[in-house]
Amino acid sequence: VQTLPLVAMEEIKIDTFIHKIIVQANVHADESVTMSTETGGQVSFIHVEPGQKVSKGALLISLDMGVMNANKQEVKTQLEHAKYLFEKQQALKERGVGSEMEFQQAENQVNSLEARLKTLNLQTSKGNIVAPFNGVIDDIYAKKGEVVMPQMPLIRIINNKKVDVRA
Repeated sequence: VQTLPLVAMEEIKIDTFIHKIIVQANVHADESVTMSTETGGQVSFIHVEPGQKVSKGALLISLDMGVMNANKQEVKTQLEHAKYLFEKQQALKERGVGSEMEFQQAENQVNSLEARLKTLNLQTSKGNIVAPFNGVIDDIYAKKGEVVMPQMPLIRIINNKKVDVRA
């Protein structure tokens, strides 16, 4: 039986010592948002691509607001006519000829149409999805031409300037 030596010797060399540690971790962004729309519509244009840097307020996705714009035009026309009738009722009232009831109805019609136009303007503005902060487009879920519904995820944006690595 042959016995092996307990110690082996090697010639000493000067070399670089590489020390590595491998750790699994997740990277979390402080600001990360999956954006959706508050109004339904058809995606008419996607203005960005995944990986693209965007500034706060940048236009990301546009929805087709054709029907909403047509409704706005209809209400504007009705409002013009209601204002005309209101002016006529006001003139009649000042001359003591018109009734208080007709004057109040004309005034109410103007106020109602102005409120409806304000609502339509707000809804139309919701057709443009804009960046809530400076960041990078992580993913785009919507496709051009797709009909989207409220709360449906459209796009994901992250701010990779502030990240947290968790092991």
